Amino acid sequence: MPEFSIQAPLRLFAPAKVNLGLEILGRRDDGFHEVLTLMETISLFDVIDIHPAASKSITSPAGIPDDDDLTARALDLLEQASGRRLCLRVTVEKSIPVSAGLGGGSSDAGTLIGAIGQLLGIPLDEQHDVASKIGSDVPFFLTCGLALASGTGTDTTLVPDSVRRWYVIAVPDLEIQGKTGTLYRSLQSGDFSDGSRTSQLAHELSQGLAIDRSLVTNTFQRPLMTYPAFRETIEAFERAGSQVVVPSGAGPSVFSVFATFGEAVQFAGRLNLPDGLFATIASSIVSDPNQSRIDYLLSKS
Repeated sequence: MPEFSIQAPLRLFAPAKVNLGLEILGRRDDGFHEVLTLMETISLFDVIDIHPAASKSITSPAGIPDDDDLTARALDLLEQASGRRLCLRVTVEKSIPVSAGLGGGSSDAGTLIGAIGQLLGIPLDEQHDVASKIGSDVPFFLTCGLALASGTGTDTTLVPDSVRRWYVIAVPDLEIQGKTGTLYRSLQSGDFSDGSRTSQLAHELSQGLAIDRSLVTNTFQRPLMTYPAFRETIEAFERAGSQVVVPSGAGPSVFSVFATFGEAVQFAGRLNLPDGLFATIASSIVSDPNQSRIDYLLSKS
Protein backbone atom coordinates (compact mmCIF):
# COMPACT_ATOMS: atom_id res chain seq x y z
CA MET A 1 0.00 0.00 0.00
CA PRO A 2 1.46 3.44 -0.93
CA GLU A 3 2.33 5.71 1.97
CA PHE A 4 1.01 9.20 2.69
CA SER A 5 2.33 11.85 5.04
CA ILE A 6 2.31 15.65 5.28
CA GLN A 7 5.07 18.16 4.56
CA ALA A 8 4.79 19.98 7.91
CA PRO A 9 2.90 19.73 11.20
CA LEU A 10 -0.78 20.67 11.02
CA ARG A 11 -2.93 21.98 13.87
CA LEU A 12 -6.70 21.66 13.50
CA PHE A 13 -9.44 23.23 15.59
CA ALA A 14 -12.49 20.98 15.97
CA PRO A 15 -15.56 23.04 16.93
CA ALA A 16 -18.39 22.10 19.25
CA LYS A 17 -21.99 22.44 18.10
CA VAL A 18 -25.40 23.26 19.50
CA ASN A 19 -28.74 22.02 18.23
CA LEU A 20 -30.98 25.03 17.71
CA GLY A 21 -33.74 22.61 16.82
CA LEU A 22 -33.98 18.87 17.29
CA GLU A 23 -37.26 17.20 16.42
CA ILE A 24 -37.82 13.46 16.26
CA LEU A 25 -40.43 12.64 13.67
CA GLY A 26 -40.97 8.98 14.49
CA ARG A 27 -39.51 5.50 14.44
CA ARG A 28 -38.41 4.05 11.09
CA ASP A 29 -38.94 0.52 9.82
CA ASP A 30 -35.21 -0.17 10.23
CA GLY A 31 -35.40 0.57 13.97
CA PHE A 32 -33.74 3.97 13.77
CA HIS A 33 -35.55 7.26 14.27
CA GLU A 34 -36.27 9.94 11.68
CA VAL A 35 -34.95 13.29 12.88
CA LEU A 36 -34.77 16.88 11.73
CA THR A 37 -32.17 18.98 13.49
CA LEU A 38 -30.63 22.41 12.96
CA MET A 39 -27.00 22.44 14.12
CA GLU A 40 -24.53 25.28 14.41
CA THR A 41 -20.78 25.18 15.05
CA ILE A 42 -19.58 27.33 17.94
CA SER A 43 -16.30 28.77 19.22
CA LEU A 44 -15.45 26.01 21.68
CA PHE A 45 -12.73 23.78 20.25
CA ASP A 46 -10.79 20.58 20.70
CA VAL A 47 -7.28 20.82 19.24
CA ILE A 48 -5.90 18.14 16.94
CA ASP A 49 -2.16 18.15 16.22
CA ILE A 50 -0.92 16.11 13.26
CA HIS A 51 2.77 15.42 12.61
CA PRO A 52 4.54 13.48 9.87
CA ALA A 53 5.70 10.11 11.20
CA ALA A 54 7.09 6.75 10.14
CA SER A 55 3.73 5.05 10.82
CA LYS A 56 0.19 5.81 12.00
CA SER A 57 -0.36 6.51 15.69
CA ILE A 58 -2.95 8.33 17.75
CA THR A 59 -2.93 9.46 21.36
CA SER A 60 -6.42 9.04 22.77
CA PRO A 61 -7.61 11.75 25.16
CA ALA A 62 -7.51 10.83 28.84
CA GLY A 63 -10.56 8.88 29.93
CA ILE A 64 -11.59 7.81 26.42
CA PRO A 65 -11.02 4.08 25.73
CA ASP A 66 -9.23 3.33 22.48
CA ASP A 67 -12.27 1.39 21.24
CA ASP A 68 -14.43 4.52 21.65
CA ASP A 69 -11.99 6.92 19.99
CA LEU A 70 -13.73 8.14 16.85
CA THR A 71 -10.56 9.77 15.52
CA ALA A 72 -8.82 6.39 15.41
CA ARG A 73 -11.74 4.97 13.44
CA ALA A 74 -11.63 8.00 11.12
CA LEU A 75 -7.97 7.32 10.31
CA ASP A 76 -8.67 3.65 9.61
CA LEU A 77 -11.54 4.49 7.26
CA LEU A 78 -9.47 7.16 5.47
CA GLU A 79 -6.82 4.52 4.77
CA GLN A 80 -9.46 2.21 3.34
CA ALA A 81 -11.03 4.96 1.22
CA SER A 82 -7.73 6.21 -0.18
CA GLY A 83 -5.85 2.93 -0.46
CA ARG A 84 -2.85 4.60 1.21
CA ARG A 85 -1.11 3.95 4.50
CA LEU A 86 -1.18 7.06 6.68
CA CYS A 87 2.18 7.92 8.20
CA LEU A 88 0.86 10.42 10.72
CA ARG A 89 1.06 10.99 14.47
CA VAL A 90 -2.20 12.43 15.79
CA THR A 91 -2.80 13.93 19.23
CA VAL A 92 -6.14 15.26 20.46
CA GLU A 93 -6.42 17.81 23.27
CA LYS A 94 -9.96 17.96 24.65
CA SER A 95 -11.73 21.16 25.69
CA ILE A 96 -15.25 20.19 24.62
CA PRO A 97 -16.96 18.30 27.47
CA VAL A 98 -17.23 14.58 26.75
CA SER A 99 -20.68 12.99 26.18
CA ALA A 100 -22.42 16.31 26.76
CA GLY A 101 -24.38 16.67 23.51
CA LEU A 102 -21.91 19.22 22.12
CA GLY A 103 -20.47 16.94 19.46
CA GLY A 104 -16.89 16.69 20.70
CA GLY A 105 -15.97 13.22 19.50
CA SER A 106 -17.96 13.62 16.28
CA SER A 107 -16.26 16.93 15.61
CA ASP A 108 -12.80 15.47 16.15
CA ALA A 109 -13.57 12.71 13.63
CA GLY A 110 -15.31 14.97 11.11
CA THR A 111 -12.65 17.67 11.27
CA LEU A 112 -9.93 15.07 10.74
CA ILE A 113 -11.76 13.48 7.79
CA GLY A 114 -12.35 16.90 6.20
CA ALA A 115 -8.70 17.94 6.49
CA ILE A 116 -6.90 14.70 5.69
CA GLY A 117 -9.51 13.87 3.07
CA GLN A 118 -8.66 17.07 1.20
CA LEU A 119 -4.94 16.37 1.44
CA LEU A 120 -5.53 12.86 0.09
CA GLY A 121 -7.66 14.21 -2.76
CA ILE A 122 -10.81 12.41 -1.59
CA PRO A 123 -13.93 14.14 -3.04
CA LEU A 124 -16.38 15.69 -0.57
CA ASP A 125 -19.12 13.17 -1.30
CA GLU A 126 -16.73 10.33 -0.49
CA GLN A 127 -15.64 12.12 2.68
CA HIS A 128 -19.31 12.24 3.60
CA ASP A 129 -19.61 8.48 3.07
CA VAL A 130 -16.63 7.89 5.34
CA ALA A 131 -18.03 10.20 8.02
CA SER A 132 -21.47 8.55 7.89
CA LYS A 133 -19.94 5.20 8.84
CA ILE A 134 -18.75 6.65 12.15
CA GLY A 135 -21.80 8.47 13.50
CA SER A 136 -24.85 10.53 12.63
CA ASP A 137 -23.32 13.92 13.59
CA VAL A 138 -19.93 13.34 11.96
CA PRO A 139 -20.78 14.47 8.37
CA PHE A 140 -21.93 17.85 9.72
CA PHE A 141 -18.41 18.59 10.94
CA LEU A 142 -16.82 18.26 7.49
CA THR A 143 -17.63 21.97 7.15
CA CYS A 144 -18.49 24.77 9.59
CA GLY A 145 -21.61 26.87 9.91
CA LEU A 146 -25.34 26.22 10.15
CA ALA A 147 -26.94 23.11 8.65
CA LEU A 148 -30.13 21.08 8.64
CA ALA A 149 -29.67 17.36 9.16
CA SER A 150 -32.38 14.85 8.33
CA GLY A 151 -32.89 11.11 8.02
CA THR A 152 -30.92 9.55 10.85
CA GLY A 153 -28.93 12.81 11.02
CA THR A 154 -26.37 12.07 8.31
CA ASP A 155 -28.10 13.92 5.44
CA THR A 156 -26.95 17.52 5.83
CA THR A 157 -27.86 20.71 3.97
CA LEU A 158 -25.99 23.94 4.65
CA VAL A 159 -28.19 26.89 5.60
CA PRO A 160 -26.92 30.29 4.37
CA ASP A 161 -26.36 32.45 7.43
CA SER A 162 -24.19 35.47 8.23
CA VAL A 163 -25.62 36.55 11.60
CA ARG A 164 -23.44 35.96 14.64
CA ARG A 165 -25.14 34.54 17.72
CA TRP A 166 -23.90 34.07 21.26
CA TYR A 167 -24.50 31.14 23.56
CA VAL A 168 -24.33 30.60 27.31
CA ILE A 169 -23.76 26.90 27.99
CA ALA A 170 -23.63 24.78 31.14
CA VAL A 171 -23.14 21.05 31.59
CA PRO A 172 -24.99 19.43 34.52
CA ASP A 173 -23.17 16.83 36.58
CA LEU A 174 -25.10 13.96 35.09
CA GLU A 175 -24.05 10.67 33.53
CA ILE A 176 -26.72 8.52 31.90
CA GLN A 177 -25.65 4.99 31.06
CA GLY A 178 -26.15 4.41 27.33
CA LYS A 179 -27.51 7.97 27.17
CA THR A 180 -28.80 8.28 23.61
CA GLY A 181 -30.40 4.83 23.52
CA THR A 182 -31.91 5.36 26.97
CA LEU A 183 -33.48 8.66 25.92
CA TYR A 184 -34.83 7.25 22.67
CA ARG A 185 -36.46 4.39 24.59
CA SER A 186 -38.01 6.97 26.95
CA LEU A 187 -39.84 8.74 24.15
CA GLN A 188 -43.63 8.55 23.96
CA SER A 189 -45.86 8.99 20.93
CA GLY A 190 -46.70 12.53 22.05
CA ASP A 191 -43.02 13.50 21.86
CA PHE A 192 -42.88 13.06 18.09
CA SER A 193 -43.48 16.11 15.90
CA ASP A 194 -43.54 17.07 12.23
CA GLY A 195 -40.31 19.11 12.13
CA SER A 196 -42.14 22.33 11.23
CA ARG A 197 -40.60 24.43 14.01
CA THR A 198 -37.06 23.48 13.03
CA SER A 199 -37.78 23.95 9.32
CA GLN A 200 -39.27 27.39 9.99
CA LEU A 201 -36.30 28.42 12.14
CA ALA A 202 -33.86 27.36 9.41
CA HIS A 203 -35.83 29.33 6.82
CA GLU A 204 -35.92 32.48 8.95
CA LEU A 205 -32.20 32.35 9.73
CA SER A 206 -31.41 31.84 6.04
CA GLN A 207 -33.23 35.13 5.39
CA GLY A 208 -31.04 36.99 7.89
CA LEU A 209 -33.80 37.36 10.47
CA ALA A 210 -33.16 37.51 14.20
CA ILE A 211 -33.64 34.20 15.95
CA ASP A 212 -37.20 33.44 17.04
CA ARG A 213 -36.60 31.79 20.40
CA SER A 214 -40.10 30.29 20.39
CA LEU A 215 -38.95 27.98 17.57
CA VAL A 216 -35.93 26.63 19.48
CA THR A 217 -36.84 23.13 20.63
CA ASN A 218 -35.45 19.71 21.55
CA THR A 219 -37.51 16.53 21.81
CA PHE A 220 -35.18 15.08 24.43
CA GLN A 221 -35.97 17.83 26.94
CA ARG A 222 -39.00 16.06 28.41
CA PRO A 223 -37.26 12.78 29.28
CA LEU A 224 -34.17 14.67 30.48
CA MET A 225 -36.30 16.68 32.90
CA THR A 226 -36.84 13.48 34.92
CA TYR A 227 -33.19 13.74 36.06
CA PRO A 228 -32.81 16.15 39.02
CA ALA A 229 -29.38 17.48 38.02
CA PHE A 230 -30.65 18.42 34.57
CA ARG A 231 -33.87 19.93 35.92
CA GLU A 232 -31.99 22.04 38.49
CA THR A 233 -29.76 23.48 35.76
CA ILE A 234 -32.74 24.34 33.56
CA GLU A 235 -34.40 26.03 36.54
CA ALA A 236 -31.24 28.07 37.24
CA PHE A 237 -31.31 29.41 33.67
CA GLU A 238 -34.99 30.27 34.03
CA ARG A 239 -34.43 32.10 37.34
CA ALA A 240 -31.72 34.16 35.62
CA GLY A 241 -34.30 35.29 33.06
CA SER A 242 -33.69 32.99 30.11
CA GLN A 243 -36.50 33.20 27.56
CA VAL A 244 -35.67 29.70 26.34
CA VAL A 245 -33.22 27.07 27.56
CA VAL A 246 -32.89 23.68 25.88
CA PRO A 247 -30.43 20.79 25.80
CA SER A 248 -27.97 20.39 22.96
CA GLY A 249 -28.23 17.02 21.27
CA ALA A 250 -29.08 14.35 23.82
CA GLY A 251 -27.67 16.55 26.59
CA PRO A 252 -27.02 16.91 29.34
CA SER A 253 -25.54 20.29 28.27
CA VAL A 254 -28.06 23.14 28.14
CA PHE A 255 -27.84 26.54 26.49
CA SER A 256 -29.56 29.86 25.92
CA VAL A 257 -29.00 31.98 22.82
CA PHE A 258 -28.44 35.75 22.63
CA ALA A 259 -28.12 38.35 19.90
CA THR A 260 -25.03 40.11 21.34
CA PHE A 261 -21.98 39.34 23.43
CA GLY A 262 -23.09 41.93 25.98
CA GLU A 263 -26.43 40.22 26.51
CA ALA A 264 -24.68 36.87 26.98
CA VAL A 265 -22.25 38.31 29.51
CA GLN A 266 -25.00 40.02 31.48
CA PHE A 267 -27.03 36.82 31.58
CA ALA A 268 -24.03 34.73 32.66
CA GLY A 269 -23.44 37.22 35.48
CA ARG A 270 -26.97 36.63 36.79
CA LEU A 271 -26.76 32.87 36.44
CA ASN A 272 -26.53 31.05 39.77
CA LEU A 273 -25.74 27.47 38.84
CA PRO A 274 -25.70 24.44 41.16
CA ASP A 275 -22.43 23.95 43.04
CA GLY A 276 -19.52 22.85 40.89
CA LEU A 277 -21.00 24.02 37.58
CA PHE A 278 -19.85 26.96 35.49
CA ALA A 279 -21.10 28.78 32.42
CA THR A 280 -19.25 28.97 29.10
CA ILE A 281 -19.86 31.73 26.56
CA ALA A 282 -19.32 30.90 22.89
CA SER A 283 -20.31 32.40 19.56
CA SER A 284 -21.45 30.90 16.29
CA ILE A 285 -18.73 30.41 13.67
CA VAL A 286 -19.40 30.53 9.96
CA SER A 287 -16.03 30.03 8.24
CA ASP A 288 -13.79 27.00 8.57
CA PRO A 289 -10.96 27.85 11.03
CA ASN A 290 -8.69 25.24 9.40
CA GLN A 291 -8.98 25.88 5.67
CA SER A 292 -6.06 28.31 5.31
CA ARG A 293 -3.63 25.83 6.89
CA ILE A 294 -4.98 22.99 4.74
CA ASP A 295 -4.59 25.17 1.64
CA TYR A 296 -1.00 25.92 2.60
CA LEU A 297 -0.15 22.20 2.78
CA LEU A 298 -1.95 21.57 -0.50
CA SER A 299 0.20 24.25 -2.12
CA LYS A 300 3.33 22.40 -0.94
CA SER A 301 2.26 18.96 -2.11
